[in-house]
Amino acid sequence: MISGLDGPAQASVAVRTATLAALRTALLLLAGLSALAALLLLPVVPAAAGTREWVVGGSSGPLTDGALSGLAVSESATMAGLTLQRAILWSYTRPDVPLFGPFAAQPLANGNVLITDRDNAAVIEVNRAKTIVWSYTQRDDPRLISPNSAERLANGNTLIVDRRADRVFEVTRAKRVVWEYGAHADSLSPGSLVDPYSATRLANGDTLITDNRGGTRVIEVRSTDYDVSAPDLGYTPSSIVWRYGRDDDAGTGDGQLSSPRRASRLDNGNTLIVDAADQEFFGNRVIEVDPSGSVVWRFDGQALSPPVTPSDALRVDDGSTLVVAEEGGGAIYDVDRAGRVRASYSSQALFADGSSAAKLRTLLSTSRGTLVISDQGNQRVFEVGYPEYGTVTSPTLDLGLPGVKKAIGRMEMVVDKPEGTAATIEYSLDGGSWKSPNAGGGLPAGTTAVTVRYRVTLSTTDQGISPVLRELRIAWDLVPPSTTTTSAAPTTTTHRAGATGTRVPTTTPRVTAGSGTGGESPSSAKTAAPAVPPPQETTPPATVASGPDERFASGSVLQPSATLAPSGVEGRPGQEGWGVVLGVLAVPFVAGVVAVGLGGIRSPSRLIPRVTRRNRAPV
Repeated sequence: MISGLDGPAQASVAVRTATLAALRTALLLLAGLSALAALLLLPVVPAAAGTREWVVGGSSGPLTDGALSGLAVSESATMAGLTLQRAILWSYTRPDVPLFGPFAAQPLANGNVLITDRDNAAVIEVNRAKTIVWSYTQRDDPRLISPNSAERLANGNTLIVDRRADRVFEVTRAKRVVWEYGAHADSLSPGSLVDPYSATRLANGDTLITDNRGGTRVIEVRSTDYDVSAPDLGYTPSSIVWRYGRDDDAGTGDGQLSSPRRASRLDNGNTLIVDAADQEFFGNRVIEVDPSGSVVWRFDGQALSPPVTPSDALRVDDGSTLVVAEEGGGAIYDVDRAGRVRASYSSQALFADGSSAAKLRTLLSTSRGTLVISDQGNQRVFEVGYPEYGTVTSPTLDLGLPGVKKAIGRMEMVVDKPEGTAATIEYSLDGGSWKSPNAGGGLPAGTTAVTVRYRVTLSTTDQGISPVLRELRIAWDLVPPSTTTTSAAPTTTTHRAGATGTRVPTTTPRVTAGSGTGGESPSSAKTAAPAVPPPQETTPPATVASGPDERFASGSVLQPSATLAPSGVEGRPGQEGWGVVLGVLAVPFVAGVVAVGLGGIRSPSRLIPRVTRRNRAPV
């Protein structure tokens, strides 16, 4: 009862109070239902194109998808990704003789190759048309027995090692002997040799000779001591100005060699020695020796499984060493400065034609960066290198959501692009013509498609160097059914690659690919690259020029790596009308709040957790 009011008045107040309480309760209930509906049916604003990524390569796994032409998958530590496919660019055999024994091959500055044919006792110079343009045979020199190596000198003469005759000599183009070391056969006396295997003329005019079994030494002799009319051809003990190895004392201890085959003087003044030992000494190594005779670097071929028998070694520009293996299928090993194998190239990796190699003897690089290799086991000399270009074309990709339209914001690829190499990228949407991405990697605003394809071309002007395609990414998002275009800019940020190098034979600094310009033709690229075949459609690819820490667009989508919008909310097709519904529901919600405030009714608060809806990641 309320004091101060008569009975009828108190009854009227009670009725009004009950009515207001019921109204407030109804409004509060409606407000609660509206709030719950608002949370469960949260309005969706389509995310900007680029809030999702589809990635292949890099940490997602090797780049193996698509049709490859002139490209190969490499999983080596320095060249993981897609590279140009090494191939035989030139080869030479001798069908005119029953047995061809190429024991050494030297590429010449004029493009010809000087070949030492031990089985036919001949040294021949062959041009690119495979014609013999110069030779030195037993018809020219009856003393010639078994030439083991030959080197064209800067003066145009030829330095020849005749192993079985125990001599090293120099002949002119007219085939006249003008210098010789080897006064006596099978002797360690001054001016004599036991088993010469190879020799090279040094920049100071001296001659570096490897004296193999029975000699077990590498000696540097003063060439100017030669006197054809003097005893021992003019040589004395002092004619040997440097040596490593002990006369007829084989081993692998300090100052010892087991069976030296080849030696070369490095730019730093040290000497690189290939010591393919007899098995009882367990040599099979390559060592670098300084002028004092200290071993400062070594590659232990005996420690590998199976053991590697080295026959030649080539120090390349980045400080690594290419070692060619005589046995075990004929592989080439890329050895780092710590003496560790960082990559190996077997017959399968070397030859795109499926052929193999056996008993590789020598390995030298050309001015073009290619390798000329003597393959005695297959009776041939061949040049191996990268083709001028190669392509990878993806299948039709739906990003894991067939039949659904997507907003395509950006395409990227991470590529190592040494100087002299280039890359181009094209994309096709819904089976349309090939196009190039915009500068910086973005696609035009409003680009949508159900499916996408990419086509990447790698090219080089130095056939000893290949670019490496390491990763491909596409940034995209869903497009609601009523929305046909989107103007939002892509937001995805892709991790940039580091700085390492790739080269065969030489490793060069890695450069992340630069941005292509939409419609730019290969001939207008900042980095010169060989012409590549035009695409079937009329739109030219964008050529990517070399440059520090640059990136360009790429079309590649294979493995999902979904990146959500910053709010963690992604769109669901067909929800664009819920904004109107929720606007209507907001009215009673506000009314309920007002009713609670006016009525002074206090009720326990209810915590309704916010529900976040997410699409299932593409599978």
